[in-house]
Amino acid sequence: MTTKFKIIAGFTVMTLLVLLVAVSGYRNAITFADSFATANRISLMNTDLSDIVAALQEMRGAYYRYFTTDDPKDMDTAQAAVDKAQMLIEDAANVTAEPARREKLKALSKVVDPLTNCLKELLDSRRNLSKVYETEVRPAYHAAFEAFNKMSAQAHDEEDVHLLHALGSAWELIANITASLGRFSESCELDDAQQSIERVEKLSASLNDLKVHVKTEESAKLFDNVLMKSHAALDSALKDMMRDAKIADAAWKTVQERTGGALKTLLAENDAINKEERENIKTGEAANEAAKRLSLILAVCGVLAGAVIACLIVFNIIRILTRVSAFATAVSGGDVEARCAVKEKGEIGAMVDAIEAIPGVLKQMRDGFLALAGKIQRGDIAARGRQELYRNGFAEIVGACNASLAALLSVIEEMPNPVVVLNTDHRAEYLNGQGRR
Repeated sequence: MTTKFKIIAGFTVMTLLVLLVAVSGYRNAITFADSFATANRISLMNTDLSDIVAALQEMRGAYYRYFTTDDPKDMDTAQAAVDKAQMLIEDAANVTAEPARREKLKALSKVVDPLTNCLKELLDSRRNLSKVYETEVRPAYHAAFEAFNKMSAQAHDEEDVHLLHALGSAWELIANITASLGRFSESCELDDAQQSIERVEKLSASLNDLKVHVKTEESAKLFDNVLMKSHAALDSALKDMMRDAKIADAAWKTVQERTGGALKTLLAENDAINKEERENIKTGEAANEAAKRLSLILAVCGVLAGAVIACLIVFNIIRILTRVSAFATAVSGGDVEARCAVKEKGEIGAMVDAIEAIPGVLKQMRDGFLALAGKIQRGDIAARGRQELYRNGFAEIVGACNASLAALLSVIEEMPNPVVVLNTDHRAEYLNGQGRR
């Protein structure tokens, strides 16, 4: 494994750890973004649900005011509140990301939607009650009033005490019926209707009693053409008003039931959303803590891994430099047999191989000089070193040595006295010029 590979591997590991830290940070950011989006969605849902509750309560309040003030604007307000609730329900269904909650909101929309028809039925029924009272009850009352006045005048003229008493009893019932129907047209209270029913039944008996005391032809005509018709008109009006009152009562019960069910559903859903919001906060906090711990662990691992890798690389380089230094010291001390003992590949391996080649060259030069010295010692003073085996500075050293030997041989060759050089066998190995002559 080369040092270069170790360095690259170290940087790769460090890069991977940095990427892991970055990915952890990215996941943390995504978690925060999702948590924020969920919190925002929950907040919008809470707002919409609160507004729906407020709209439904406003509708009920407007309805109650209408029965007090009889102002059609209150019913317009109630209808506007229903429309607003429908719009908010649709908006909440679009905001939520939960399919189950969306289905609940759609079901809630179906519950609220009929309230429009209910309000219309309430308004129409109330108007019909007032219309019946004004067009049927009051005319019957006024007609009966005129007839009673005429019949009372005739009874006074005739001093018919029994007739006056019967007329008084019947008139009291008609007046009370008219008053209770007036209250009924305004309040739609069935208690007023029940009183009117009881009084109409009593009026029937009272008119039968009155008929017994009617003696004159004119009074009989007034009784038959006016009082009986007024009685029939009041009875018919009462039936019509009861029918409209029942429609209004059914519509109001529907409004109450549907509004109550809707409010109950909204409150339950609001509680569920609040619980979801708390869970979302807990989840976000837990994810944040987990991301912090993971980032811290990765950062510590990155620092430790970087420190370990750096130490390994530095220690390896120091080991190599220490061995190379010891090798260089041995070579500089003349140990041409020294070895570096470093097994590396790559650039450092090539450097070690180049350094280890130095003692080889020095050993070759030493062996060459020893061989040359041996030849000279054996009498071959014409021997020369092999300069072609070396390059550059080493070749120059051998060349300079050869030049020195050539100069020495030239001096010996020109000496005036004969010079004989014997080899180890005591034979003449060399004769200078004077000796050869």
